[in-house]
Amino acid sequence: MVRFLAPYSPACYTSINMRLLQTQTQKQILTGKMIQSVNILQMGVQDLTTFLTDFSMENPLVDINTVPDADERAERVKKLEWLDAHDEQNRVYYRDDSEDSDKNDIGNLAESTHETLSDHLLSQLIGREYDDDDMRLFEYIALSLDNRGFYTGTAQDAASFCDLPPEKAQKALTVMRSLDPAGVCAENLSACLLKQLEKNGIDDTVASAIVSSHLEALAKNRMQEIAKALSVPVSEVKRAKDVIRGLNPTPASGFSDRRTLRYIRPDVTVVKLEGYFEILVNDRDYPAMRVNRDYLKMLKSDDTPADVKEYLHEKLKQVEEIRTFLARRNDTLSKLAHVLVEKQEPFFANGAPLRPLTMKEAADAIEVHESTVSRAVRDKYLQCWRGLYPLGFFFSRSLHGASAPAFDAGTVSVAQAKERITDLVGKEDPHRPYSDEKLKELLNAQGIPVSRRTVAKYREELHIPDSRSRKHAP
Repeated sequence: MVRFLAPYSPACYTSINMRLLQTQTQKQILTGKMIQSVNILQMGVQDLTTFLTDFSMENPLVDINTVPDADERAERVKKLEWLDAHDEQNRVYYRDDSEDSDKNDIGNLAESTHETLSDHLLSQLIGREYDDDDMRLFEYIALSLDNRGFYTGTAQDAASFCDLPPEKAQKALTVMRSLDPAGVCAENLSACLLKQLEKNGIDDTVASAIVSSHLEALAKNRMQEIAKALSVPVSEVKRAKDVIRGLNPTPASGFSDRRTLRYIRPDVTVVKLEGYFEILVNDRDYPAMRVNRDYLKMLKSDDTPADVKEYLHEKLKQVEEIRTFLARRNDTLSKLAHVLVEKQEPFFANGAPLRPLTMKEAADAIEVHESTVSRAVRDKYLQCWRGLYPLGFFFSRSLHGASAPAFDAGTVSVAQAKERITDLVGKEDPHRPYSDEKLKELLNAQGIPVSRRTVAKYREELHIPDSRSRKHAP
């Protein structure tokens, strides 16, 4: 006699012969140590400062020191002197190594990814042959700019403040006015716009005359008045107005206001020297960690109870682990920075567009997993002569299938494609500007296979108007 059991009845399971199957699978389990190592790798300088401060409060063996001792000061002075022998301007990076920290404590990690205009200007002077007096003048001028990016003082003001000859101050002011963005450090709006016309290679007599003497009338749209004063047709004034409209009246726009900025401390500094680059990982802006000597004596003493010794051994082990993780973090950052400089050398050398580079390629180069590079890049910044950049900035995707003799990398990055579009538009006939279709054809001929839609997308990202808006009246 056969009994049928209702489906899912508890008795059903007791009447079935079960077999246990054993299979092998590989699964990576992150231990507490691995998690802490990963977390430290992801930390920027300010996060590390907070972490080490908290760690010192939890671990009685740890003393942290935010003020360098005599040996460290001497070592940093040697480093500065060595760099000075090659590059006078590296004092911009190391000045607070030899000065009182209270005078040079410029805050915490910024909430903004932008640098101040003054920092941007000073970074452009790296690698040039200027003496200490020049640098004092440059800094005074850079820190005296108003919120438009204008220097409304005089060379005599700078000379008096720095106790230097007016002639030297005037030369310093001339240098500052030659820097980017064009028009910075000008004494007024007119001078700012004239400098932009000059630097952009715009030889336009009418536009220059309007900028020099008729900006107020232009702002009030008095076209007839300007045309009569310059003895030119109104159509010429309208054309010149479009040219002037394309200039930037506030060079400070796009930069953080130093009054609200919390300064970004770079994790890596790349110094451009004669024929090579010096790469420095910032290990000086977070506290030095030391083991308390009194507790070490207790650990070595025969009079210390066994349970206390066990506790101290455990805390000492934690300190050594953190030191290992910090060393591993800095080593990874150093290797990654060397790869970035090697792969993006044209950018660091002369400001050329970025080459294609993925995190996977960087990871293969330093023999780590791609996720390690992703964590190392997170919340980190690199300082170079061009300015301050997030590490992620240096990874640029490529246009698949693109190749041309003009590109050493064998493929073309999106950054390079955008640079070519900017160049082509800059050299076009203003009376017959290139359409997106024509730009596509020109790029294709240069080995950059992009569609018209892609050209339009990149053009809009570059804030370049379409051909109809760029066309000047004959």
